This record gives sequence, C-alpha cells and structure tokens, in this order.
Amino acid sequence: MPRVRLGYRNEEAWLSFWKGYEVAIVQKDIPAVSDIRNPAEIYRLCRLLADRAGCRINFQDLARDMGGVALTTVKRWVNALEAVGVVELLPPWVNASSRFRKSPKLYFFDPGLASYLGNTNGGSLFENAAFTTLRAWSSLKPGTGLFWYLDRNNREVDFILQSREGNIGFEAKKASSVNLSHAKNLIEARREGLIKEGYVLFDGEGKQQLSEGVFALGLRSLTPKFP
Repeated sequence: MPRVRLGYRNEEAWLSFWKGYEVAIVQKDIPAVSDIRNPAEIYRLCRLLADRAGCRINFQDLARDMGGVALTTVKRWVNALEAVGVVELLPPWVNASSRFRKSPKLYFFDPGLASYLGNTNGGSLFENAAFTTLRAWSSLKPGTGLFWYLDRNNREVDFILQSREGNIGFEAKKASSVNLSHAKNLIEARREGLIKEGYVLFDGEGKQQLSEGVFALGLRSLTPKFP
C-alpha cells in the first residue's frame, strides 16, 4: 500500500492505521464469512500466523500454540482468513517425486500486515513480498498456477509458476546481489526437467544470467514504480 505508507510518515499514525486494519478484519470481515465467538482468539491467531509467514503450516502445532483450541476450529479460522484475502495457503507442486509432501506454505497477501503483526524476520518478509508479486503476475494469465516444491533430497524451490508454456522456478533471496551458489536448486530443477527456466529474486533491480536458463532478477524490476 504505497499511498498509505507515504501518507503516514509519522510512526504513531502508521501503527494506528495498521491497528484499524486489523480491527476491521477481525470485527467486520471475519464475522461476515464465519461464526466467531471469541475475537481475541483471532487476534492471537493472526500474530501466530505472521510468525509463520513463508513456512509450511502445521495445524496441529498451531492448535497447540493457541492453547489447546480444537484442530478443526483452527482450520476453520485460517480458512476464514483465507476467504477474506488476508492469507493464502500455497499448495505444493505435485509430481511423482513430491507426492509425499502435502503441507501448504502460508503467506500474507500484504507483507506490511505480517510485519505489523510481529514477523521481524527480513528473509521471510522478503519471500512474502515475492509471493505477493508472483501471485499478482499469475492472476493476469488464465491457466497459470503458483506452487512451491520440495523433493526427496530436501531441495526446495520457493515458487513454481506453472503454465501450458512450461514451468518457471523462483528463489527469493533478501540480498542486494546474488551469485551462482544461490541458484543451485534452480539449476538442478532445470537439469531434471522440472522447470524450463529459473530466476533468483533479490532485493534490487536489473537482470543478469547466472547459468544456462537461470537468471538473477531484482524484485523491484517486477513491481510498479511510485512517485
């Protein structure tokens, strides 16, 4: 929300905006799609989810951290947050070698909200920002899906953009520049035919080739410019 950010240069006003945003979600948006009897638990859930942004979601662990809230209830609340556009559960890309991996990863549609709620891990927030950008790009082209991938050797690709023209892999690295070592999983995925090309998204602008079919691409090059 760049216009909002520019309009709230005072930190106290900025935090007040996010508090109002959170209250609107819990007290107006969520009750519209789900029966919530204890709003305080939703506030707590949102903060726990912010600490898990970019991670595989384990509902049993989440229910435990919620103090013993029933597993079915936690799932229902997370589904409600997904329904109102606060979070998304990103499914794994499934093929013959990844079918055993069924846990989705959780992302916030607005990394600013995740940051406000308590996620201070810069790497996770950068990955969440990459998700937001790629989700926007994937929505522009019908028949395109966004997934994440982990093989049996624990080689992970943060994002796979699947389309009829072929899969594209993305790794998100919060760094001002990247090198060939950051692209090793993408290189392997391309060698195995999982993707046709790959991009290491970094905190900057520009594009450069790292290997055949694998490039470094500044995340800012994919996002619109604001005055």
